Formats: sequence, C-alpha cells, structure tokens
Amino acid sequence: MEPAIVSVSAWEDRSDRRRAPGERRGCRRLPFVAAVRHRLGSPVSLQVALSANLGLTGMQVSRCTGPEDGNAYAAGLTPSTPVQVAFQLPDGGALVELCAEVVFDRPQGARLRTTGLRFGERSPDVDERLRSFLHRSP
Repeated sequence: MEPAIVSVSAWEDRSDRRRAPGERRGCRRLPFVAAVRHRLGSPVSLQVALSANLGLTGMQVSRCTGPEDGNAYAAGLTPSTPVQVAFQLPDGGALVELCAEVVFDRPQGARLRTTGLRFGERSPDVDERLRSFLHRSP
C-alpha cells in the first residue's frame, strides 16, 4: 500500500492546536499539589505520583519512571491506557477514587514523566466535591 500524498496547501489550512491561543480545555483547571495513587497493568502495579493541576474532567501528574526493571511505569504510557487514581481533596471528605485514561505522556527530565489523565464517569458526590473545589476563590 502506497502512502497517501497530501499537498502542502492542504496542511496549511489546518489549525495547529499547539499554537492555538488560549486554553483548549473545556473545563477550568486549578493548581493542585497532592499525592496521587495510580494502579495500572496486569498484574496491578501501584505507584504514587504528584499532581500538578486538577479539573472536573481530569488532572496532570508528574511521576518517576524508576529503573527499567519491567515496571509498568518505567516506560511511557500510551494514550487510552486505563488507570485507577485516588487522591484527597482539601475538603476533609473521603478519598476520591476514579477510573481514568491516559491522554498524553511525555518525558520531563531524565527520570520524570508528565502524564495527562481524563476521568471516566464520576459519582454525583465526587462531581459536586470537584465542582466545589474548582469554584472556590483562588
């Protein structure tokens, strides 16, 4: 199968999302620093990451890659990889536990990776707690 040939002008008409002005996310994100427990893979690998920001539909975390010892976290995570996350909001409520999926994963230095996560369905209680956190005065 031969690769498709696309004229340069066809590509020039497309907008480059990386250069788009303003925020692309549909939901507000706030800085949020907390330990985030991640579970993924089979057998399950339990790891801790540090969150950078939090929104109603997802969060960004920084995580250590560790040595290349077969650990599921040692390598980059591909988009759509399912992950279970747990973190504590500063509202005194129960631990927030959600299913999420990887949106992006990229290197951040020699032994860190930045990972964007999109949350799956949320219970009404968790949804309300996230909304309350996000709409507080900064």
